[in-house]
Amino acid sequence: TVEPNEPMPADTSCYDEKTWCNEGGLQNSVWFKVIGPSTGKLSIDTKGMDTQIAVYNADTCTNIKNSDLVAANDDYYLTEPYEAAIYELDVVPGKTYWIQIDGSGGGVEGEFYITIGDGPLGESQKYTSIAARKMDAQAQLFPNPNEGNFTVWYTSPSRENIKITLLSVEGKVIYSKFHTKSAGDYSTTLNFPGLPKGIYCVRIQTSYNSYNLKVMVK
Repeated sequence: TVEPNEPMPADTSCYDEKTWCNEGGLQNSVWFKVIGPSTGKLSIDTKGMDTQIAVYNADTCTNIKNSDLVAANDDYYLTEPYEAAIYELDVVPGKTYWIQIDGSGGGVEGEFYITIGDGPLGESQKYTSIAARKMDAQAQLFPNPNEGNFTVWYTSPSRENIKITLLSVEGKVIYSKFHTKSAGDYSTTLNFPGLPKGIYCVRIQTSYNSYNLKVMVK
């Protein structure tokens, strides 16, 4: 259950260090108390369902605030069911920390397993590095030239929020919208009837990549 005024990370990105995916916020949360290990490292692994994790630094469970957030994760593993994990978080030995686990993906419910350790996540691997994400991502648009109707195509190995913006050569924003894609290919067709002939810029932005594609309307 979710308590009144229960803290939560900002739901703005699936992959930033202190955020969750934009999938409806808190739905069905449970809490765990842990004492910082002597190694100064804390790893948390979940299995069994789509989860999201947050870790807070507070002395008691009655006064945890958003400002106490020290780490968060959503979609650590890039294949279904997209479990969350936190890899070797730096903590203070002997200090009290609170782990919040919630069903991700719009309030998923089910059975999950949690493993808490003082070192690496056993046999699991940290998700693809940012450099690899950038290398593996690609973006295109077609047809080009066109008459104001074209398809934007983007592919990457992860589920992401994509912001697609159409700008004039003067920098005026004509269209701007967030789209959510699953791992792999994503395409959307945009239609701008009556758009004056000329050169425009289509900007595609994600947490890890940014593309500016020139498009000609004839």
